[in-house]
Amino acid sequence: MKRNETTELIVGILVFVACAIFVLPLAFGSGRNTISQAWWYSVDLYADHAHFGQAVYLPVVFRNYPSTPTPPLAPTLLNPGFDAWEGSTVPHWYPWHEDAGDNCRQAPDWLPCRPNWWVERDFNGYGLYRSYPSSQAIGAQYGPWHGGVMQTVSVAPGTRLRFSVWARAFISNDDLPNPSYSSWKPNFQVGIDPEGKGLWYDPGIVWSAPVNVLDQWVQVSVEATAGASGKVTVFVSARMTGQVPLKHNDAWFDDAKLEIATTRP
Repeated sequence: MKRNETTELIVGILVFVACAIFVLPLAFGSGRNTISQAWWYSVDLYADHAHFGQAVYLPVVFRNYPSTPTPPLAPTLLNPGFDAWEGSTVPHWYPWHEDAGDNCRQAPDWLPCRPNWWVERDFNGYGLYRSYPSSQAIGAQYGPWHGGVMQTVSVAPGTRLRFSVWARAFISNDDLPNPSYSSWKPNFQVGIDPEGKGLWYDPGIVWSAPVNVLDQWVQVSVEATAGASGKVTVFVSARMTGQVPLKHNDAWFDDAKLEIATTRP
């Protein structure tokens, strides 16, 4: 082997080693955050005519490939089981209601008044919670009402979400365990505010259709896409207005769930 060929081979090997030490780390990044970026670099290193008697060529070729999209993280709903031992509203959920003021409790419109909220422990065993130890109860004696509880959570913009809750109603002038009066309606709904404003009357809220079931648990669900704010507000609701208020106009909510929806609109 001639001296100049030997020199070229040594130089080529040094170039290869330098690429391995300096170029590859730049291509792949120096840490986990860089590697997790939207583009990966594929580096093809190869030697052309890598044999004695000819110069060694070590071209470095970079190719850009789009990474597999990372699925959005599921939003975290706090206290989805409405768990508490006592009080009015369970932790992490906040009351809301519609109030007609001086016009409430008046026939024939029966517009909404302010209801009461309480933690339901169901010590008599009437099935007023689905999961131990409690549910969120709302109601009013001889008063029409429209209200519920709500919670605001962080979520990636553009995430398609499904929110659901289990609800139960008892509407009667009799006490439990008697059945409800069948002609009265609780009008259960759930809603998602895609921008997380926390206002029950915001026109941007996506509400489910009303569900009217008495004396048993029923699941109510709705889907919506999170807006640009990076947060959403979820609402549970009952509307016992427009009908003669009875002694019991009561609703219970339990086992809420906020998840990434698999369907698209």
